[in-house]
Amino acid sequence: MTTDDCIKLSNKIFLKTKNITSPLLRNYIENFSEEIIKIVDNNSRTKTVNLNIIDLLRIIKRNLEEILNSISTKRNSTTKLDYDLVFIILFENHYKQFKVLRRELDNNNISYCCLFTKEGEYHKHSKEINTFYLYDYCTIKNLIGSCCKLIKSNTKLACTKFFKKSLNFSSKENSQVKSHLIKLNSKFLLNLYKSESCLKNLKSHLNRKAIFFKAEGYEVRNLINLFNNMGIETMSIQHGSIGKHHKFSNLNVNKYLVWSDKFGQRLIESNFKSNYIPVGCPAYDSYFNIDRQSDYEKKTDLLFLPNPGVSETPESEVEYALKMCCDYATRFNKFRLFIKAHPGGDQKILEDYVDKLDTKNIVVLDKQSKIEYHKYLFVFTMNSTVGLDCAVHKVPIIIVLSHIKYLFVHDYIRGGIGELATSMNDMIEKTNKIINNYKKYQSRCIKYVDEYLCCRGYSVNTIISLLASDDK
Repeated sequence: MTTDDCIKLSNKIFLKTKNITSPLLRNYIENFSEEIIKIVDNNSRTKTVNLNIIDLLRIIKRNLEEILNSISTKRNSTTKLDYDLVFIILFENHYKQFKVLRRELDNNNISYCCLFTKEGEYHKHSKEINTFYLYDYCTIKNLIGSCCKLIKSNTKLACTKFFKKSLNFSSKENSQVKSHLIKLNSKFLLNLYKSESCLKNLKSHLNRKAIFFKAEGYEVRNLINLFNNMGIETMSIQHGSIGKHHKFSNLNVNKYLVWSDKFGQRLIESNFKSNYIPVGCPAYDSYFNIDRQSDYEKKTDLLFLPNPGVSETPESEVEYALKMCCDYATRFNKFRLFIKAHPGGDQKILEDYVDKLDTKNIVVLDKQSKIEYHKYLFVFTMNSTVGLDCAVHKVPIIIVLSHIKYLFVHDYIRGGIGELATSMNDMIEKTNKIINNYKKYQSRCIKYVDEYLCCRGYSVNTIISLLASDDK
């Protein structure tokens, strides 16, 4: 992305939305930050410019504050990771996916460890064997060195024409844009510099592969690039649904293990340049080894699984869907509605809303509880990967959104495993349609699973074979 491209895109975003926190802006800033690395690594001297000294002092102050916060909680580790496989764990659900593989890793005597990137997640599992925290390997000397690099980088950023140009905004908007640029550039580069130091300190000659449960996002891209540069093969195991999206463009992972060829093709459509391998999804293996026959005509329980409200689906849509589902359950009280917060969502918001309704047929489940999809007549959802979970259990879905423009999971509609409801009348019509044609929807669920999920029942073994292989 060139400087002119950045300016044009920022103009387009700001003139239309006036929103400096839009996901699109964050994405282009991350791409721009990748270009800044090249500037930092360039040994040529910075041209003399009239840089406002106050702006520069603010840049340095931000950088130093972040470094000091890191130093205040510093612990050092010198243990080398003498394992064949290094699993990178960013979130709790990544660790859950790893645990599905762990038994077969042990059965095959494969040497492995887990490297956590979040301190909170690490402490939950720090007493388990072969678990480590990435930033325990960053010394105070490394942190100070990272800070110096960061100051140099942000100073050079402030000297670029892109940073100095007016961008056709008001003075206040210019200040916001520059502040946001510095903040995101610092976040990206400090993570890169710290991670680089840590991996150099923990790397062992035994390390063969680094395994991730996603490949997009600046933190993961940084780590993948660093592992690649150290000659360690990188692999990513699909964790959620993959659609055509710019965030999958030019991913630098060596191999992407996907649920089916369908999702692999989505990567290609998104400008993915590396190899993908269809392997199925380990989390679904057990579903195909148990016969769960049930009489749908006797089911009266419904389930609502909202989005967290912090991604492409905004919080306002979650509130809209919550109200719609609760209104439906209140109107048709022969059903019981169970609501389970997204792992990244706020359960208390759901509980507070339901408490005000003073009804006994709506229950908020603990967000850590296991979902038994086969017990529900149908599932209310939004833009979520649970559509595939439901299809595996032959349970139709209702996607609840205020408008079709917010719909991202078009595959569910095209595959005929559910319906979109944008109003109460729409919801009543669509739920009745599903109930009256339930077997037809179940048949579509079977067909959908055949298309979107391969290696059904033996995905774990397929993945373990690839991880154990020496082929690159």
